[in-house]
Amino acid sequence: MADDIDRLQSDGRHAEAAAAAAERGEHARAAAIYERIWDFTRAAAEARLAGDLRAALRNLLDARSLDAAAALGRELAGAGQARAAAETFEARRVWDQAGALWEQAGDDERAAGAFQRGGLAVEAAGALLRLGRLREAGRVLEKALHIEPNDARASLALGRVLARLGHHEEAARRLQEAARDEACAPAALALLTVELYTLGLPTAAEDALQRARARDPTLPRTVEEVVASAAGRVDPASLVGGRYRLLKPLGAGSAGRVFLARDEVSGAEVALKLLDSASRRHAAWERFVREARLGEHTRHPHIVEILDFRSDLGFLVMELMQGGTLEPRLAPALAPGRVRRLALEILSALSHAHGRGIVHRDIKPANIFFDAHDRAKVGDFGVAHLLDLGQTQTGALIGTLAYMAPEQVTGAPLAATADLYALGVTLFRALTGRLPFLGPDFVAQHLGEVAPAPSQVAAVDPAWDAIIGKLLAKDPAARPASADEAAEAVAALRPEGRAVLSLPRRGAPDPAPTPAPTPNPSAPRYRAETPFGETANSTLSRAVDGTLGRTVVVERFRELDEATERRLLGLAAGTSPFLQRVLSFDRAERVAIYEAPVGRPLTGRAHPVPRRLASELLRALLPVHAAGAAHGAIAPERILLDDETGAVTLLAAGLGPAPEASPADDVRAAAALAGIEPAGDAAAMLAALS
Repeated sequence: MADDIDRLQSDGRHAEAAAAAAERGEHARAAAIYERIWDFTRAAAEARLAGDLRAALRNLLDARSLDAAAALGRELAGAGQARAAAETFEARRVWDQAGALWEQAGDDERAAGAFQRGGLAVEAAGALLRLGRLREAGRVLEKALHIEPNDARASLALGRVLARLGHHEEAARRLQEAARDEACAPAALALLTVELYTLGLPTAAEDALQRARARDPTLPRTVEEVVASAAGRVDPASLVGGRYRLLKPLGAGSAGRVFLARDEVSGAEVALKLLDSASRRHAAWERFVREARLGEHTRHPHIVEILDFRSDLGFLVMELMQGGTLEPRLAPALAPGRVRRLALEILSALSHAHGRGIVHRDIKPANIFFDAHDRAKVGDFGVAHLLDLGQTQTGALIGTLAYMAPEQVTGAPLAATADLYALGVTLFRALTGRLPFLGPDFVAQHLGEVAPAPSQVAAVDPAWDAIIGKLLAKDPAARPASADEAAEAVAALRPEGRAVLSLPRRGAPDPAPTPAPTPNPSAPRYRAETPFGETANSTLSRAVDGTLGRTVVVERFRELDEATERRLLGLAAGTSPFLQRVLSFDRAERVAIYEAPVGRPLTGRAHPVPRRLASELLRALLPVHAAGAAHGAIAPERILLDDETGAVTLLAAGLGPAPEASPADDVRAAAALAGIEPAGDAAAMLAALS
């Protein structure tokens, strides 16, 4: 019989040969013959009879019998072969089933990748959340909502992510959008109840809960029960705010006690400031609430970040400053170069706060913290207040007497220069190891005595004397007019304390002081440039943005004609998640700064490209065309595919001189990549693809 099967195949009678093999009971052989003649349905049946379920699954997918394939995939997973089934679905690009099976196999990394490739943003975000990658999950959902703004499931998922990240206002907005969809409304309104309560809106939270219970009567009856349930089903009595577990005390101050705590939601260690209920006197409580409110709106690299605040429970959560405070570092005195860096970091923070109408009023070593990278950050805004013209201090003196400005001691109207005086006292101590006034009558000394020069009491370079002397001037008008002015004076010192000598060229303005290689306002923002390419009119390099701590692309133009500049400004105006962002442009210096995208070029990929990629490319072009510009250089090597999401990023850097191009040229280039005929402008083309 075997010879007959071979002879039937030799004669080209494969269907008969397969049937003969099946009748003989040689099901694996029959399946192989059916596969060769593309009869995948019969091949799948024979493979199953042969006990080769993976081959059966492969053939069902090739036959496009997706329901039967999904059922067989579940059967394989139940038999402990989820990974094998997932790999089979992945090989056939059936991403939803592949992702679900990777989830069953416990491989969320592979699940996230499969879901993203299949455009299943909500499922991909769920896998990323299980991996603890909250921000990445948020980016996936934001891109999905950019494409489909009315996707209620994505809005609900993004609301969850934002809530876990502590962005409560934005979370509430997304949850309100999701609640418009009846299927998502119960879950969205339950989560919205928690977010509104967290934002200090108990009436709105109650309203959201009632709307949620109208759809799902099984929900808890009170807002407090919903909030406790959302805390992760951990015993709320053992946690502060149902979320933060106290680990050990870190210190105490006039506004409360500070503890090392663990956030049971994110797993991160944080600093939690708790005001004792017995100590909630009116003035202390007002200052405590003010600290949180100011901190929430005062984000800066050198200001301690407020992560969470609950006025009803009397606590705020701050980033954990692992380097401690300045206080224990001041015995003995610091090196002048370290003091210079410290001064510039504090002045940077004060400039930011003062520019928003905030006076700290308690600058001292105990309120200057250090992070894990030894960067100084100003903390404890609990005694700060918003400036009001002519406002005077009321109640008891606020601040620490040894560091107080004369006008603060007397209760006179207060301005930002009071913080500069306190900083002068702090820097004097950092340079010399002692205070400028030794007490005990600090009031009389601050009001009537002239502070000694630092060089008179310690081996300090005299270049510091004028700076410290001006900061410690009795008259606020005699001090630097702003933190920025004080920073300029400090920046003019070499790190070791020597003043910079700069000889101006004839006819040229005085040059700025040579910037120091430390993170301060006078230092170059973009450092460690590494060249990686050039065009006919520019050079390209990667650099580190010292302010934001991220990698950027720097393009320095040798020549910048009108057409190239017009294109660059159009690209800068076009905001899209699919277009490389132009972060800044200095016309005088002929320098453009771009975000540094991640991905691989489209070069070498089979064409035409999938419609999804063509749609994303057109979405990158829409805002550029709306700005009256054109990209003019669309080609596979200028289109990156994100390594994680597979999304398009159209490059804006390194395009070379601008050709005489129009938006219509961009559309034709995009159509050519997609292998379709152009249809009007980018919007019309996008509609045709959809």
